[in-house]
Amino acid sequence: MRQRRDSTRIIFEILLLSASGASKTGIIRKLGLSSHMAKKYIRFLTQRGHLRLTMSDGALRYMLTTKGEMFLSHLSEIEKELEAFLKITRHFDNPHEISQERTLPGNPLLYSE
Repeated sequence: MRQRRDSTRIIFEILLLSASGASKTGIIRKLGLSSHMAKKYIRFLTQRGHLRLTMSDGALRYMLTTKGEMFLSHLSEIEKELEAFLKITRHFDNPHEISQERTLPGNPLLYSE
């Protein structure tokens, strides 16, 4: 079962696909979005200046603008930070994985059960 994504994650994934050029159909298929939802996100990103529509190899494709590249870079940084957070919280979600004397990455404090 596919995990539900928030708007930020969907925008990140659309920008990621558009970095190399993506058709609306490609976005719909690769991200598992409905046509309605894909149009909504693409319209938002286009109106905000993050995507532009171009003709490439005889097909219409969405490409990142300079503004879109910067936005994708910022979202990539956020993704990295969240990955670190999720790794830490997974340790707390499964107490059997935490030993009596274990430190969390980047944290000098010891935790005990």
